[in-house]
Amino acid sequence: DESTTENVINKMLDYAKTKIISDLEINNPDFKAEVSLRHGSFQKKLNKDEKVEYINTSSREELLNQDLVFDTTQQSYFSIKNVGNKTFQFALLDIQPDGIINVLLPNIKQNWGEEDLKLAKGQTLEIPFNPPKPPYGIEIYKIIMSDNFEDFAFLNSIDRESIDDNKKGEDSPIVALFKDLTDGTMKRTKGNLPVVGGTAEIRFQIIPAKK
Repeated sequence: DESTTENVINKMLDYAKTKIISDLEINNPDFKAEVSLRHGSFQKKLNKDEKVEYINTSSREELLNQDLVFDTTQQSYFSIKNVGNKTFQFALLDIQPDGIINVLLPNIKQNWGEEDLKLAKGQTLEIPFNPPKPPYGIEIYKIIMSDNFEDFAFLNSIDRESIDDNKKGEDSPIVALFKDLTDGTMKRTKGNLPVVGGTAEIRFQIIPAKK
């Protein structure tokens, strides 16, 4: 069956893409970040401008907890500090244990837009996350840093024909690289790593909640 064969090929391509993106490291002194993920708890509320604010309700024990194992009831705090030489903007990819990639940040619905994800040299940003969801296993947060805001929304899609429709005009070198990794063509970068941008990552485990 032709459609079955195509699905198998696409799944193989998606697995290869996820593996390459998971292992990708771009080391650049201009774009470097210290990143962490810790246990914590928070409450959401609306301020006077009707915007969501997060109130930290973590206990001291939670604040000191650095183990990277989270069950499906545990909230967390993601922290990123710019330790490079330049101001950068960043995107956060969530690579699930089953290989599916989600773009967690930017997220306009959660009030984390383009300007919120811009960090000057030495600046730190902390972002609360709701409890993780299955599948269980090792999850990866991949951080992509660049000079300007970049749209990585195409990584949410497995529709290869739509990749070039997600961004108008010329792609930046780092976006071109990730598009090449997604469609498997390497037609944009010819396999060369970009000299701009950088990456960082956190690997953690998701387990079932205790009954």
